[in-house]
Amino acid sequence: MVALTGLPSMTKIRAILFDLDGVLCDCMALHEEAFCAAVRTAGIDFSVEEHQEYAGLPSKQKLHLLVEKGRVPLGKVTDIQKNKQALTKEYIAQRCHPDSHRRALLAHLTARGYRLGCVTNCSRLTTIEMLARTQLLAYLPSIVTNEDVREPKPAPEAYQQACTLLETPPEETLVIEDHPRGVEAARRARCHVAQLPTFAALDIGFVEDAIMRAEYHPMETT
Repeated sequence: MVALTGLPSMTKIRAILFDLDGVLCDCMALHEEAFCAAVRTAGIDFSVEEHQEYAGLPSKQKLHLLVEKGRVPLGKVTDIQKNKQALTKEYIAQRCHPDSHRRALLAHLTARGYRLGCVTNCSRLTTIEMLARTQLLAYLPSIVTNEDVREPKPAPEAYQQACTLLETPPEETLVIEDHPRGVEAARRARCHVAQLPTFAALDIGFVEDAIMRAEYHPMETT
């Protein structure tokens, strides 16, 4: 197709990838509380404020960094991981509920022919549990978790893998992210990315605006 003179070249967004925590599920605080509680159970004073430095990273990577800094003894890592997993499962059961708003959004995008997926630094078990409890799982045929990659976000590997699974090139893929680490990962993967300002901001208007920006400004990220 020949581009019209004087008009910007246009790409076509065919796939939309969503982060999990803070975008599809409002569970950032849940994971934070579970991690901090698990560390404290090991007899280590660890505050929510200190955790902010590690927000958005997988638990395994957080613990690796804390061991490097001398905050957590290597011998306690396994117990902390087990406790964190158990607490996360307990908190998900208590706090994750069906989300009719997001279910309607994903159904609308699916009906319009977009290929949808979820890319997260969470484990696969946690991801499936959260999406099932919020009744969003059926709309997300492609899911990439921290267990599927060698390097989690902010490395680009997870988004690159998701594009491959959806058989859609990065330039035709829009990513919805809330955390700077995820935004960096999407940009490094050469996807279009829209950063969600708040959990409540995700609606069809936000997504359609992000699609329009990506399609009319192919090299621009939102």
